[in-house]
Amino acid sequence: MCFFMLRASSKIYCLVSFISVLILLWAFYLYSQDSVQNRIGLMCNDNTAAAMKTHTYVVEVKRCSNKDSWSVGNLLMPTGLTYSQPNTQRGYTRFLKGFLETSEKYFLTGFRVTYYIFTDSEKDIPAVPLGEGRNITVLPVPAARRWQEVVFGRMKWATITIDKQIRNETDYLFLMDVDSLFYHRFGAESFSRLSAVLHRGYYKKTERVDFPYERRPESRAYIPFGEGDYYYTAAVLGGYLEDMYNLVRYCYEQSEEDASNNIEAVWQEESHLNKYLLYNKPTKVLSPEYLWSDYDRVPADIKVVRISQLKKNYKEVRPNGGH
Repeated sequence: MCFFMLRASSKIYCLVSFISVLILLWAFYLYSQDSVQNRIGLMCNDNTAAAMKTHTYVVEVKRCSNKDSWSVGNLLMPTGLTYSQPNTQRGYTRFLKGFLETSEKYFLTGFRVTYYIFTDSEKDIPAVPLGEGRNITVLPVPAARRWQEVVFGRMKWATITIDKQIRNETDYLFLMDVDSLFYHRFGAESFSRLSAVLHRGYYKKTERVDFPYERRPESRAYIPFGEGDYYYTAAVLGGYLEDMYNLVRYCYEQSEEDASNNIEAVWQEESHLNKYLLYNKPTKVLSPEYLWSDYDRVPADIKVVRISQLKKNYKEVRPNGGH
């Protein structure tokens, strides 16, 4: 998912997340032939930055010390899903080390990147060597009792965080799953106003009638038979801040309305995402090379796998199982 403001003085920012851990990657040019005035937005108000060890650039997790600091858990929305123990997020922090290490090798190399990690288990955040100008900020979120609620929750926390903190600090956002590894370069070629990735399971030889859209009219994600262009994954998205904000807020609000009517879309936020993209077309459609899965054999038409989701024991990482 990628979003880029095409101007010399622009900054590029990225939003990354997964079911259990929401990561916001805030990225802008580290090196440029033009003179660019860079500025870094902070999650705290004390004008300090995350401390980095000399040379190794291993981030020391920063704690906000001023009275005006905030955490996502302090923010309230009018309605919402219930977040309570037991949690699923500790299960997915195990994937962060590999995700971050391979991201540092292949993702937006030569750019400054800030990973905003939302988790209920700060102690499980790994110490990963980061390149110069790349850092991590950790923010706490409540735990969830079902993986479906965590999936919906990432749209909620993305909406709140963009609105509360980074609206005036960013130009570009990425939203990604962290149970993945990068294998090849993932760069500026993916940028557009709103970029979406074709789901690997439905990108060829699939009629629209067979797309796993939400088909129940009672759901806000409903897409009737005979409509639809493609089926997109919710695990990689990108775009300009306002375009991404409109998308994540739509998915959050529509899932909330479904919840108030005691219905849950068949593929949770991915169903609402596909409904949104049906009427708000992405400006760039990326092939499944931008998100494959280790469960599937790589076909001949996919020449390069840039990022792939890992195999996992869902019963181990999710308290209520599922896929």
